[in-house]
Amino acid sequence: MNNIKYMLRETNLYLLIATGIVSVLHMVFEMMAMKSDIEFWKGREDLKGLSTKILLFNFCASVIIFFYLLDQ
Repeated sequence: MNNIKYMLRETNLYLLIATGIVSVLHMVFEMMAMKSDIEFWKGREDLKGLSTKILLFNFCASVIIFFYLLDQ
C-alpha cells in the first residue's frame, strides 16, 4: 500500500495519465485481436491456406514463452 502511495505522490501526473491511457488502449486492442483470432479459427476444419512454417514458428515461440514464464 505504501508503494502505491509513493508512486502516486512522486510520479509526474502526466506520466501516470499517459500510462493509464496506453494501458486501456492495449487492453482494447488485445480484446480485438482475440476476437479476430476466434472468428478466424471458428468453424475451420482444415489448415488449407495457412503456412506450415508460420504455424510451427508460432508454436515454438509459444513453448519458449511458456517455459520462460514457468521459470519465473
